[in-house]
Amino acid sequence: MQTISLPRNRAKRAALLILSLLMLGMTNTFGRTHAREWNAPDWSEPCPTGQTLYYYVVDANNHYVGLTHPGPNNSDPWAFTVNEGGQSVTYHVDPVGQVELPAYVTHEGVTYTLTEIDTYAFYACTRMTGALVIPNTVTHISDNAFDNCTNITSLVIGNSVTYIGQRAFRNCPNLSGTLEIPSSIIELGAYSFQNCSGFNKLVFNEGLLKINQCVFQDCSGFTGSLILPNSLTFLGTYVFQGCSGFDGELKLSDNITMVPQACFDGCTNLKGDLVLPKKITKVHIRAFYNCKKFTAIYICSNAVPNKGSENNSFYGISKNIPVYVPSCLVSDYTTNWSGFGFTNYKGRSFYNTEGNWSNPENWACGVLPTEGMDVIIAGNCNLNESVNYPSFTILNGYTLSVMPQITMNCNTITNKGTAANLIIQEGGQLYHNNTDVQATVMKTITPYTSGLKNGWHLIASPMADNTDMNMVSDLLSNEYDLYYYDEPTAYWINQEKTSNNFTELASGKGYLYANSENITLGFAGALKNGNASVTISPLSFQGTNLKGFNLIGNPFARNVTSYTAENVNGSGCFRMNDLKDELIVSEISESNPLKPAEGVFVLATGEDASVTFNSQTRSEVKRTGSINVELTENGLTTDRLIVKRSEEDNNLTKLSLSDNRTKLFASENKQELAVVVCNGNEQPVNFKTNKNGNYTIEVTVNDLDVDYLHLIDNLTGEDVDLLATPSYSFNARITDYASRFRLVFEPNANEENNDSFAFISEGNFIIANEGSATLQIVDMTGRILSSETIYDSFTKPINLSKGVYILRLINGDKMKTQKIVIR
Repeated sequence: MQTISLPRNRAKRAALLILSLLMLGMTNTFGRTHAREWNAPDWSEPCPTGQTLYYYVVDANNHYVGLTHPGPNNSDPWAFTVNEGGQSVTYHVDPVGQVELPAYVTHEGVTYTLTEIDTYAFYACTRMTGALVIPNTVTHISDNAFDNCTNITSLVIGNSVTYIGQRAFRNCPNLSGTLEIPSSIIELGAYSFQNCSGFNKLVFNEGLLKINQCVFQDCSGFTGSLILPNSLTFLGTYVFQGCSGFDGELKLSDNITMVPQACFDGCTNLKGDLVLPKKITKVHIRAFYNCKKFTAIYICSNAVPNKGSENNSFYGISKNIPVYVPSCLVSDYTTNWSGFGFTNYKGRSFYNTEGNWSNPENWACGVLPTEGMDVIIAGNCNLNESVNYPSFTILNGYTLSVMPQITMNCNTITNKGTAANLIIQEGGQLYHNNTDVQATVMKTITPYTSGLKNGWHLIASPMADNTDMNMVSDLLSNEYDLYYYDEPTAYWINQEKTSNNFTELASGKGYLYANSENITLGFAGALKNGNASVTISPLSFQGTNLKGFNLIGNPFARNVTSYTAENVNGSGCFRMNDLKDELIVSEISESNPLKPAEGVFVLATGEDASVTFNSQTRSEVKRTGSINVELTENGLTTDRLIVKRSEEDNNLTKLSLSDNRTKLFASENKQELAVVVCNGNEQPVNFKTNKNGNYTIEVTVNDLDVDYLHLIDNLTGEDVDLLATPSYSFNARITDYASRFRLVFEPNANEENNDSFAFISEGNFIIANEGSATLQIVDMTGRILSSETIYDSFTKPINLSKGVYILRLINGDKMKTQKIVIR
């Protein structure tokens, strides 16, 4: 028999001959009734690249078609034999070159959608070359559809395919690059990619349920990690046998119940941890045969698998590698798994389900860890109660989230995944002693209001190293502002101006930030050692405008409750009030910590200045006493003055993004102070506003024993006992004088001078005097309201508004003064 290839024109004639025979009713040879193994073509059409393709109607109502082959012989479906001159000649009409499969085809005025590729449709089409793209309209690729297409070089599977049949792409050794299994695929038929050794990467998507036997057998070209989707519930035998190229870690699905016979036999370069998820109760013979590079095995099951006859499931793996098992079952594993040859079993508390830490059902054997136990996270865990354990290990593929207001305290934490596998939510706390812990620290950003000066935040990166801004999730999203503060010049540098060359967030540095939307920033990377001290140095003491102010940030994924400083004002810092464009003076303490990813302003008072964030964990830090005088408007804090009662602290200059604001402050040498040291009996408290309104002063005493604390309103004469009533509401006008209030610490400081010369009676001043003298009435700003000469005792009608005044009685070179309150 002679076998030859037809030129293209003769191939078309041969195809028409076959179709003619079909239409003449020769069903005994080519008809559809023949074993139903082949959908005979209804017509043929040239595809966009010119080759003739054969179509059959799948659904006439919906105009769905499939692709098939022209002949009934599945062993050689693109060939037929004819008698020419008494000699049998076989003609091949298989497509030559790169074929473009069309998603739609028009026949006799009707447009059809390609949805299927038939059994043996392109079987052994060895003259097909180049890229093969399965259109997104195709839902089903049948058995042997491209089996033995040895010269196609790449494959893209459309995102509507739900099933790939048995041997569909078997023996296509020149397929190269990445094989991606779309999320639409539910099942891979047996042997479907067997011997496709040219691929170098395998990517699964969630959605796949079933991988049948030998699907990727001898696909030795795959490299990297092998990550099975968690949607997968069934693995067949020999699926990855001989895939020796995988040289990363193996991640099994959490939803398979067994590892079948020889499934990973010969995957000799898989390395790292072998994690057997909770639902696996059986590991069959030769399952991990010769996978000799695994360094540890984690068995997360609640139940002990039966050893049975599978005593060589782990043949080739060192018997001395650590095997971690639930503590509650360690003796059972030691006994029942002795046939596997392992000798180094280690009991641990296993979290192995998805949910909250505090639910016992989420732990192996339903037992929460006891004090002193090491913990292994083998499920997606929300840490919803504060804990203290020696060590945590987060296995690759699982996530531990430290929830808001929760503290996680440990000596060491090992994250075998990426930064996305350990998440510190806003308000969460992580204390640890080791370095290079990969984590993501979250910070919530409230939006700004268009037209208003609000929504500003002082942020900082809590990472050990400088952070690429593009790696902080949502940082550069929406409409945003991000400013670097140049300390020597007191200039704000806008990140959005590309000429600034400003692409990283420096470790320990603070930044000014605002966003148009509610977002949560995610700082990802390696954390600093959580229990070590960190020094931020040098701080700038240059420039003239706002000299010495530096914007720094919390370098930890935990609250900072204290810091020590060198040549830095240690009495306070400035934090952002994100509801207004205002910086509020504050102290860093146990009750008022510096939070993760938060920035603050501090004041350098000399050269070589530095701040050291201390290594204390949550122990109480001793601090000097202070009094917080807080100003609120409509329930919102607008400013604060801190009055210190210790000579060890320094005054701190007022810092503001805007001078046009309502504020509280102390004065010294014409300088406005945010922190003032007062060891006398009273402290003047200045108040300024740029608008008329109602305000409230609230006073808090911190770490200070006081027996007497009064607030005096110099304008109205009100005297408030702050120990009994720690707040005072008042009306204020733009024209009110600044020196409006006084804090009084001793009773005598608010009483009249013992050498009193003036009294109030029935609306009159009564002045006790001998001889001639000058009487002056002065307001609290120092302005002389009246001055007159009096002789001897004197009665004067009171013609003053409510408030506090100073009376001066001047007689020669002697002067008496007395405070008078008009109520």
